Amino acid sequence: MAPELPAHAAGLSALTVSYTRTAGAEVTRQVVSRTATRVHVQTGPPGAPEWLFTRNPVDHRRAAGFFIDHRERAVLVYDDTTLAREGIAAGWRDVLALGVSADLLDGLKPTGATAEIAGATFAHLADGDDDNGVADGGAEVWWSDELFVLGRMTSTAGGIVETLELTAMTTEVDPSLLADPGARYPQYLVEDLDDWGEEH
Repeated sequence: MAPELPAHAAGLSALTVSYTRTAGAEVTRQVVSRTATRVHVQTGPPGAPEWLFTRNPVDHRRAAGFFIDHRERAVLVYDDTTLAREGIAAGWRDVLALGVSADLLDGLKPTGATAEIAGATFAHLADGDDDNGVADGGAEVWWSDELFVLGRMTSTAGGIVETLELTAMTTEVDPSLLADPGARYPQYLVEDLDDWGEEH
């Protein structure tokens, strides 16, 4: 079952946010464009794979995803079951939160600390299990519930510390990024992920 949406989900402002992700020595840039019904994610330079997520028009808790693979010239379609199965998103709430899962957020507690990041105020959330950094498998988050946006997240897995940090935020969104991938790339093959997997 997809997680319930926050009460203000339908009224969230359109945003374009930029993140820097650091994992060990690897650094990548991610740009996310979000409206109340669509989210576009570009990780890496132009030509790198893209994602477009769309809210289910009937059950707003559910989502679909379109993975745009420029190297293969293909758009792979993920329904809500496939997104959950692949660990990408359990529903539209996870997508709206720009990749921070509902399970993770629900498991953290506010510490009372706040920070200004990219011109907005974020509250500090942590699991409270480790006073000297983030324990392996744990995470700490700077989060704005009002904006439903991540300011910073630090997690540790297998001894590798990964940080995702907001570096810029604007209310301007490029509408062309939110167009259906089949219209943006009419020469690309559009196929369900499971069918693609059987053929490749």
